[in-house]
Amino acid sequence: MSDTMHRTQLLLEPNQYKTLRTLAQQEQRSISEIVREILDQYLEENDQRTRWIRRSQALQRLSILRERVQKRTGVYTGDLNAGAREEQDENLMRIWQGEE
Repeated sequence: MSDTMHRTQLLLEPNQYKTLRTLAQQEQRSISEIVREILDQYLEENDQRTRWIRRSQALQRLSILRERVQKRTGVYTGDLNAGAREEQDENLMRIWQGEE
């Protein structure tokens, strides 16, 4: 909890207040504590939802970019890793044979 708290006023529906009051009495806590806890949970969920939306939008933009690149340059069907391994093996063989 922060050292400095800010006082605020909330207008609650009668059933909201009654439910909060009952919960506070059952848990031997203040209504303010419960409201702060509920607010923290909501803000965390909202933050997670916002991050998920941003990630989804980024993936969508990457997918569009990928399609544009494929249309412009085509699709490479070879195995890039195999090609890199072959080149590395050839270089190592030349070194081993003393050619470099």
